[in-house]
Amino acid sequence: MLKTDRDETTQIGYRIAARAGLRSVQGIDEQPDKGEPDYFPIGRVEAYAKAHGQQAYLDAAFETVQASAKKFEAEQATTSIPRMLIRYNDPSTPMGGQDSYYSLLRLGDGNEQPGADLNAMWYLRNAKIFAKLINVAKPGDRILVVYGAGHGYWLRHFASTTPGYSSVDVRPYLEKAASKLAAPR
Repeated sequence: MLKTDRDETTQIGYRIAARAGLRSVQGIDEQPDKGEPDYFPIGRVEAYAKAHGQQAYLDAAFETVQASAKKFEAEQATTSIPRMLIRYNDPSTPMGGQDSYYSLLRLGDGNEQPGADLNAMWYLRNAKIFAKLINVAKPGDRILVVYGAGHGYWLRHFASTTPGYSSVDVRPYLEKAASKLAAPR
């Protein structure tokens, strides 16, 4: 699987689980079943922006995230995975925070609120993901959660505010891994 599946769940999650000697990995993703609402209704946001002359605002709202994604792609050839993940796990970066989602809140009016709906559904998806984590966790477990950077804000929030759970910053571990890669052998 590691040779054919490039997804971060496989490349990071399964690889770490194998090295740690774990017998299983728990899938906690949340996707809508048939008939359930879309957890990321960006099409409604885009349609509203276009219909109300706010396309330039929407484009600007995503420009920072798109620039960060392009930088990420360009750096893949020269930067170690731990170094790249350090930035993506930094809550102050465009990919680590919630600002791009919150910037969509202004897309709406008194009757139609596609920006607020998108934020509500994104929250709901992440709340369900964290609820699934709670369902499989046992007291005393240390859990590594592997998700795309856009989920980090809410998953860190739930881990740090849910009684019995705490969020541990992964960046020191990534720094240690990056320094091992940089050290001469």
